[in-house]
Amino acid sequence: MKNIKAFALTLVCALLTFSACNHKDSAKAYTALVTYEAENGNARLQLNDSTVLIPSGLKPDKDTVVRALVNFSFTDDLGENSTAPVRNVEVYDIASILTKKPVEDLGIDNGINYGDDPIEIIEDWLTIGEDGYLNLRFSIQRSNPSVAHGIALVKISAGSGDYVFELRHNANGDGYGNFYDGVVAFDLNEFRPSDGSPINVKIKWKGYERQKEDFIKVTFRKQ
Repeated sequence: MKNIKAFALTLVCALLTFSACNHKDSAKAYTALVTYEAENGNARLQLNDSTVLIPSGLKPDKDTVVRALVNFSFTDDLGENSTAPVRNVEVYDIASILTKKPVEDLGIDNGINYGDDPIEIIEDWLTIGEDGYLNLRFSIQRSNPSVAHGIALVKISAGSGDYVFELRHNANGDGYGNFYDGVVAFDLNEFRPSDGSPINVKIKWKGYERQKEDFIKVTFRKQ
C-alpha cells in the first residue's frame, strides 16, 4: 500500500528543505492539488470544493490533514469530465506540502518574530485559493542548505468581509544566492462564512524590488 510522503524536492521545492528548481520543469509529475485526510480508516482526497477522490491502496496517516500534490487517474466509468461528487481513482504518486495556519499580528514586532526578508509569489496553477486553503508558490534566494528558512502568513485584519494578510519570510541570515521555489498552504477555514461563500483575500509581501500586494479568491468546501 502507498503511504503519503513528505514532498520530495524533485519537482517543487518545499520549505524548509530546498533543492534547485527550474520554473519550466517544476511539478511535471503532479497534476492536481488536493486536501489529504483520513475518514473511517480510509484515505480521502478532496479535489476541489465539491469532488472527493477515493484512492485504492493508499494507506491513511492517522489524524493527518494536509494539502498535497498528487498524480492519479480515474478508475470508475464516469468519464474524465464527470462532475460526480465522489470518484474512484488510482494514485501513482502523492506528496504532502507544508500546511500551516495564519499567525497573529504582532505589530512592530512582526519583523523580529516572522522575518523581514524579501519573497516573491509565483502566479501559476499552484497559487490558488480552494477548499478553504490559500496555496502559494513562492521564490526566495538562499545559499546554505543547512540554514532553515521560515515562512508565515500574518493575519492583519479579518472579519466583516475584510481579509488582509501579510506574507513574511525569515531567511535567518541566508537571504542571498540562487533563487529557489517552494509551495506552502495556509488553512483559512476558520474564516469560512456561515453560508460557505468565497472570501477575497488581500496579500501583501516584500518583493525583491518593491512592496507588492494582490487579491486571491478563496473558496470553501460545500457542506
